[in-house]
Amino acid sequence: MFTDSCYYKKLNHAYRQLGNLQEQAGHMPEQFRSIFLSALDEFSNSLREVKFLLDELRYRNIELAASNAALEGERQRYLELFEFAPDGYLVTDRDGRIMEANNAAKELLKAEHQLIIGKPLSIFIAPEEKETFTRIFKKLQEGSVQKIADRRIYLQPWAGKPPFPASFTAGVVRDISGKPGSLRWRFSDISWRKKAEDEMQKADKLETIGLLAGGIAHDFNNLLANLLGHISLARFNLDNPEKLAQRLDLSEKVVFKAKDILRQLFQLSQKDVSDYRIFSIKNIIDNVLELSLKNPRVKSHCTFPRNLLHVKADEAQIGQVIQNIIINALQSMPEGGDLWISAKNITHEEIDRGFFPSSGERNYLCLTVSDTGCGIPKEVMAKIFDPFFTTKKEGTGLGLATSYFIIKKNGGHIAVDSKAGHGTTFHLYLPAREPRGNSA
Repeated sequence: MFTDSCYYKKLNHAYRQLGNLQEQAGHMPEQFRSIFLSALDEFSNSLREVKFLLDELRYRNIELAASNAALEGERQRYLELFEFAPDGYLVTDRDGRIMEANNAAKELLKAEHQLIIGKPLSIFIAPEEKETFTRIFKKLQEGSVQKIADRRIYLQPWAGKPPFPASFTAGVVRDISGKPGSLRWRFSDISWRKKAEDEMQKADKLETIGLLAGGIAHDFNNLLANLLGHISLARFNLDNPEKLAQRLDLSEKVVFKAKDILRQLFQLSQKDVSDYRIFSIKNIIDNVLELSLKNPRVKSHCTFPRNLLHVKADEAQIGQVIQNIIINALQSMPEGGDLWISAKNITHEEIDRGFFPSSGERNYLCLTVSDTGCGIPKEVMAKIFDPFFTTKKEGTGLGLATSYFIIKKNGGHIAVDSKAGHGTTFHLYLPAREPRGNSA
């Protein structure tokens, strides 16, 4: 390979040869001298162009060497950042085989470099998470999704060590033609976060138990005082059968109200004995509207797509929730109004994960119930799912608390949007399946 100095030596040698030829031209016959000198001038011009190009090439080589040095420095810094980053970084090919892994990734997976490189990333995913991971990987592989951010999954370390919760972000690196190429992954151990969330859940449960105990004591104290009052007054009406019967009827109503509270409390406290089935939500809504929509000034509007999935849940329990929400909506419009009910299919990725936890379910049905009633004041919104909280004179305060519990127990979520004077909208997210006749 020629170096710059080698090229310049060759060029200087060419200049000396040109000088020798110019001297020899003086001894040539006149008729050849002018032709020969003209050719030497062309050759001299060519040498000057070559020198100019060599100078330019030399300058470019200096610039290239400086760029290469800077690039190598950047590469070294990238490698240092990659290797010593606190999170686990992996690079896989389009088939999911690991090509690169940094020190943190090796530590997370509890495996040496040679045990990780070339292995499918899927073998480091906990068995119960593999289906979810496969769906996410296919979307990245096909390029339908460019990036997946802050998702939770359980990683399975090497050699049978226990799985642990991790947060991950994944992105597609496209090749020159724009097609999906390698994939880059970042994993973080969030065991500490999971423990903190568990502790918060325990604290929430203790707070709920305290709230339940206080509510039970308050409600039963009022009921017992009411019952004792009716019994005491009944003693003064022993000689008046009509008034005595009225007091006994009122006492009976108090007992039935106490029984209703105990029934809802039992439902909140019992273990999961749900009877999960696959059913159409439309049938439940039709039945509830037929039984509950008595006010002729309230108009109902239902919208359901033809391809609406069926719900997988306890049909009786979900029916109770829908009935409770629709009755609340109707009661908020005593002077009349509009009740809007709609449903749509939705995937887990489309749901706001800020309130919806990681789940093995892929498809959900979103049921939306909106009214044009009085709405819920801002100061009340945070309490509507609290046990024994109610704004109704005859309410127990357990309707929405029970609904919240049922929806959570059936693997779904309930959310509400409202503003005083502008109506209320409830959103129910429930696990969904294809109707049995359409399933593959």
